[in-house]
Amino acid sequence: MPEGRRIHLIESRDAAYLTAELQDADEDDARIRVAVADPVNTSYVVLAGEQPAGAVVMRGGHDESEIVYIAVDAGVRGQGLGKHALQLVAEEARRRKAAALVVGTSNASLG
Repeated sequence: MPEGRRIHLIESRDAAYLTAELQDADEDDARIRVAVADPVNTSYVVLAGEQPAGAVVMRGGHDESEIVYIAVDAGVRGQGLGKHALQLVAEEARRRKAAALVVGTSNASLG
């Protein structure tokens, strides 16, 4: 990650942005929109500094939280943003007193 660039998450229900951002995680726009609209889920925009750089959808629960979707913009991959976003999501799950954090997404970009 470039020096001086702070990574943080902000909650968002901006379905248009999140759907476009998460297309690398799932090509089915309708499925993404359903996940973003589901009140059990919390959607986040990943910011690198003040610039949007990705998105995460997390399902919250008392026993466990689940990462439903996570994606980082192609232009900033390989800089540690995804790893840092996962750390922030894990912190949020701990804050919510979840006993476990499950990654429920697959990586379709791996060959």
